[in-house]
Amino acid sequence: MSLLKYIVLSFLVASGSLAAQEHAVSLVDPKFNRFLSMRDFCMSENGQEAFFTLQSPDGKISQIVSIMREKAGCSEPELMFFCDEYSYLEPFMTYNAKRLFFVSDRPNSSSEEDKKNFDIWYIERGGTGIFLVRAN
Repeated sequence: MSLLKYIVLSFLVASGSLAAQEHAVSLVDPKFNRFLSMRDFCMSENGQEAFFTLQSPDGKISQIVSIMREKAGCSEPELMFFCDEYSYLEPFMTYNAKRLFFVSDRPNSSSEEDKKNFDIWYIERGGTGIFLVRAN
């Protein structure tokens, strides 16, 4: 064991944090286990919705998926409405769940047709609770 790991482990045991963490850990819904390449997970502060990237094994296809908490676990994962032939990944939700940021190689305007470098995009939640606006 490296010296740094030993120091961190000693600190956690001495502070009682390790014991507290053991009791706070719980399994995620088994629906997540069926995906081969899942990354970039984020969750709303209230834990009712989560977003993550599903990616092909070769990394050529990346799409953002949402999942909702239900009484008996989680809903079926759904592809986000804006996902198309471009890559979408790294979702990040603001603390108030009003905006979901992500990166994409989609063109910035209708005049650009080819894939490009990644830019940061976001969608905003409307008054009905549904994401309505897409902007860059």
